[in-house]
Amino acid sequence: MTRYFSPFLFIIAPFLSYALPAQVFIIRHAEKPATGPELSIEGQERAAALVPYFLGTPELNKKGPIQVIFAQKPKDHEDSSVRPIQTITPLAKALNLTPIVQYTKNEHNALVKDIITNPAYNGKILLLCFEHKALVEIAKELGAQNVPD
Repeated sequence: MTRYFSPFLFIIAPFLSYALPAQVFIIRHAEKPATGPELSIEGQERAAALVPYFLGTPELNKKGPIQVIFAQKPKDHEDSSVRPIQTITPLAKALNLTPIVQYTKNEHNALVKDIITNPAYNGKILLLCFEHKALVEIAKELGAQNVPD
């Protein structure tokens, strides 16, 4: 992951704590039904298919298996989407990981700050699952270049 710092940040960098994950996967939640906050049948099938995809694709595991999973937190109302959580649940179970469900789609700045400042994520393989509206912003904030809109 490429990082660019302003001269000001470079000068104060010794006083700041930065974490650099080894790899970050960013995925959109699986398919949704015409109505409702949960995954469609197709979405449930795709969520299940993520297990063999992430565990059985050597190109994705060159740096090791996923070690930390973040899923978008639903808002505080009953019809808020739980699709990101449902999308990563089979993979999290297969990896014996407890997903971090702390940030809503509008809290992507706080998510990225946590990822790049928390030493617990330094050198780790992360998977982030959010709805499409937040993905572009998260990727850009993490320093990805040529991110499609």
